[in-house]
Amino acid sequence: MKKENERFEAVKAMNTLVKSLNDESAYYNHWIYIVPDEASDDDLEYIAEDEELFKDTVSMFLRIMKVYADDGMYIADALYTPDGTANIENEEDIE
Repeated sequence: MKKENERFEAVKAMNTLVKSLNDESAYYNHWIYIVPDEASDDDLEYIAEDEELFKDTVSMFLRIMKVYADDGMYIADALYTPDGTANIENEEDIE
């Protein structure tokens, strides 16, 4: 059970990270062919439990991050880039 829970949490985290990338093509051209659009916890649990699907998901995630991570990530209305800069859209919301 612990293995499946760790894998579920990993798939959930990977999904969140891919959806946060600053290039939607990572999600729409690649990710949704492995992880369903608007995946539920049940969808993610199924992926975590299926050995081949889990391996494919991890492999796709790693390839996506290698290609798209340099474009940055949106987290809480701010774009964070690898050089350490953050473009915050609503700075008054952070205070």
